[in-house]
Amino acid sequence: MALQMKVYVHEGYEFLEFVLQVDDYPRLGTTALRESALMEAQIDAGFCLIQDLVGTVQDLGVKLIRERRGKVKESDRFDVRATMLWIEQQQFLMEAFLTRYVDNYLAYVSGLLFEIYTQRPETLKTQEKIEIEFVLSHGTMSELVQGIAERRVAAVSYRSFEDLVDYFAEAFKLELVEPALLPVVVEAIETRNLSVHNRCVINDRYLKRTKQSLTLLGTRRDVRLKQVLEISRVLSASCRRVDALARKKLRLRGRRFVVEQPERMGRESPRQY
Repeated sequence: MALQMKVYVHEGYEFLEFVLQVDDYPRLGTTALRESALMEAQIDAGFCLIQDLVGTVQDLGVKLIRERRGKVKESDRFDVRATMLWIEQQQFLMEAFLTRYVDNYLAYVSGLLFEIYTQRPETLKTQEKIEIEFVLSHGTMSELVQGIAERRVAAVSYRSFEDLVDYFAEAFKLELVEPALLPVVVEAIETRNLSVHNRCVINDRYLKRTKQSLTLLGTRRDVRLKQVLEISRVLSASCRRVDALARKKLRLRGRRFVVEQPERMGRESPRQY
């Protein structure tokens, strides 16, 4: 998604207008990409809902000013209060949205791994020993492959993201993330971890993995709207890119699908009143 913020004047009063533009979703890919795109659309819809609600309150503020012919006390500007509340609560809301975007991305990576293992079983070959009890608990070879794949995905997913990038490169000759964007993705993942596990207070692990200054230790990692929107676009583009590479290099099955754009409230621009 992309964000535009505009300040305009109506009857001598200033208004801040938010305009969210949702990008098109992929239409061809693995099952993992389809599931990721569907969840991305749900998260985007939540973003759009908040923006539309704030915008609707601002629209009502414009109507109030027009009805009173511009004679409105600042204390009665409920639209301003709503906008200020949105700004004050932005940290909490943006942490929540960033966490969902990152979790969706990591779920995609796990899903892609599972598809690689199950569609190309030869990639499961290792010196690892498997218990006879585990083998006998599966009725068919297909079920056994899926069981081993689930085990392997769970084991690989616990690695650091940098290790995961190396694993994709060594095992499948796939570039999980473009090198120039790797720091952005790592920082997003570590910010997600701060939010979930440390109330977004910067700790040693975050500084080591993002290679940032020790002077930030103990401070809060501020999460802003534009940052989250940019991260969401980077993660989405990374999914599409590696999905296309995996389908081409590993001959994974792809299929066409449709992901609907988020439904909007249909509010008019305040300037149209």
